[in-house]
Amino acid sequence: MTFYLTADLTFVCVDPARDTDDEFDAFTDAVTDALDDLAEVDDRIIDPGITVNITRRWAGVLMGVTANTQADAIRLFLANVRAALHAAGRGTPGWPIYKPTTQVPQVREAEIPFVRHRAPECSWTTGGALERPDENRPRAVA
Repeated sequence: MTFYLTADLTFVCVDPARDTDDEFDAFTDAVTDALDDLAEVDDRIIDPGITVNITRRWAGVLMGVTANTQADAIRLFLANVRAALHAAGRGTPGWPIYKPTTQVPQVREAEIPFVRHRAPECSWTTGGALERPDENRPRAVA
């Protein structure tokens, strides 16, 4: 059975002097890449994705998880999110490490199954203009 799950995460940078929007954007890109890498090696992970509000240091992680029970799906979801966060913060000299402020995210069933290729057509930028997201990675623009 496939469960579509989502969790909201907030972050703080452990080095406020290096906490910039560009660094957080790069960090969340690395999390997205790590989730994609995990999905490539585990067929129980389906279409992982991340939506980001850069200025709020918030990320919403979405993925389908194949498991026998919702409890098993939640465990697999959390393990993969944790692995992606660790992968995004390791081995990059000078990269600020963003620490989750959400210690135990409330994982819940997503209302609509997340399908990567059905991304929103556009999103609002801080200047009020519309921006088309990358078609492979939907994201909210701060």
